[in-house]
Amino acid sequence: MKFIVLIVTLASIFILPINRYLGTSSLSVDLIYTQTIDREGTSVAWHPSGDYFAVGGGQSIYFFYTDDNQPFQQFTFSVINIEGLTWNPDGTKLGVVLLEDDARPFTAAIFDLETQQITTSLEGEAITLISWNENGTLLAGIHGWTEEERVYTIWDSQTGTIIDQYRPEEYAPHHRDDIWDTPAQLQWINDTQFISISGSSELTIMELIDNKINQIRYDILDDISGGVGAGLQSATLQLSDRQPNTDFIIFFATTGDNSTIYVWDTKENLIVTQLYAESPPLIRLQWNPVYHLITSTSRNGTISFWDAQTTEQITTIDEQNQSMVLGIAWNPQGDQLVTVNRNGTVNLWSVSFQN
Repeated sequence: MKFIVLIVTLASIFILPINRYLGTSSLSVDLIYTQTIDREGTSVAWHPSGDYFAVGGGQSIYFFYTDDNQPFQQFTFSVINIEGLTWNPDGTKLGVVLLEDDARPFTAAIFDLETQQITTSLEGEAITLISWNENGTLLAGIHGWTEEERVYTIWDSQTGTIIDQYRPEEYAPHHRDDIWDTPAQLQWINDTQFISISGSSELTIMELIDNKINQIRYDILDDISGGVGAGLQSATLQLSDRQPNTDFIIFFATTGDNSTIYVWDTKENLIVTQLYAESPPLIRLQWNPVYHLITSTSRNGTISFWDAQTTEQITTIDEQNQSMVLGIAWNPQGDQLVTVNRNGTVNLWSVSFQN
């Protein structure tokens, strides 16, 4: 099981007025179309324009327009599985994490949309995730599966060569054998700083100075139900606004069959809000920065929408296929949501509000 982390800023939720605060508005969620790909869907990423999205499943990447339920392009690679997708800022290149074979697990490459080929392979192996900086010149990523093996890496996005690597000198011990304690995602805060969080509840901020990675912050989120590492399993970090200061983190932890969504104040180093989700346990969270919604998915395929201002659950939809949602993403405009299920189902949803 995996957990999801979303990074949001103080200004976007708790201080400044919310431009599209829901208030008493009712939420309408309608299915635009559904499609099935050949293998289980593992990841989804919207193109920065919002006109189409990419889905990773099995050996292929599928591209869907928002108004047509047939993939307009499909590219197949000689790999076991596509594990992760991330667009560069201008939408011309797609970073891909690949499970190539048992002897060479988890590499990363850059797929060029114009040439329709992988043009750059990133140096190194056991690359669990990658993320572009704001101007698209650098990629940050993590090697290794456990805290002891973790290495932060910066690559040149043009050549794929390693600029620098950093191995943390300290890490938090976890208290449960089922916690996958390496970070499962990281995100750039600006062009020089990036942030990650681990299953052992560690928050780490790194900064690139003179082509050298420096650790500028290290904290343990130990004020959660069950203690350090209680159910924190994997992560998808997303900044609600591209601002240098990160003041709040929204994440969830699962203990047994119950999940709790937390809002953690990074300045005061304490939990300020808790949202209690009913079973079955959550497996994904996604932040909508336009309407300030927290979107969660559970093991049985249900999708819930939470108002970040009131912390109330607004509505829940049931995909009715009882299959876990492994990929979830809002479009840049905040009015369409893509979900990708373990059974290969791709659903595109339209979301609107009525007073």
